[in-house]
Amino acid sequence: MRGPGSSSRPFFSDDPEIIFEMNSFKQILPIILTLLLNLPASGDDHGEEEDRHLNRRTNAEITSFLEKHVPEALERLRDATHEEDEEAEQEFWHDARHLVGEYFLIREDLGPGAAKAFLGMRRGELVADQLTEALHEGDGNREELEKELQEAIAQHLEFHLELERITLNRDRAELEERVQEMEERERELEELATHHQEIAREELAERLGEGEEDLEDEDSEEEDSE
Repeated sequence: MRGPGSSSRPFFSDDPEIIFEMNSFKQILPIILTLLLNLPASGDDHGEEEDRHLNRRTNAEITSFLEKHVPEALERLRDATHEEDEEAEQEFWHDARHLVGEYFLIREDLGPGAAKAFLGMRRGELVADQLTEALHEGDGNREELEKELQEAIAQHLEFHLELERITLNRDRAELEERVQEMEERERELEELATHHQEIAREELAERLGEGEEDLEDEDSEEEDSE
């Protein structure tokens, strides 16, 4: 992912005296262009990346991933296969592909800790759903099922909180970097505003000097030709 707040604009120093050492408006132009054109990146890349992750894996790869990380999810596939419910099977593969793709997106964006929390959260949801269904159907010991359900809900919330903390820390770091970048750009604009008259005079002198040099070169060429 592109690092927010990253900047490669070493055009201005904190020392104002350096401004007076600049002898060409051409040295100022890159700063102005950077300030005007430094716009946020488009969000289209994220959508393309998500589609790539969602569609790149085969059913066998998805099954292997679920067996290792979220085995509870495969019970839904086994039930659909046993009942020969093709629509339920298609829904399973759609949801499973989305889950696996989202896992890898989160891993790339927020790191392995966030991806682990995401899987723990999703697994807690599945376990809670299964226990809730068992309670409604009257399967097993109700007291034990309620205890397990409470534990599953608590674990789900813990993983959810962990994922939110990681996301919040990332967002805070990005915001701090963005603030620093904006402060730097503000200083650059202030320096530009303070010394724009000197810069304009230097540019004028350079342009006039270039014109005189051109005339001298023409005179010299005419003398040589004579």
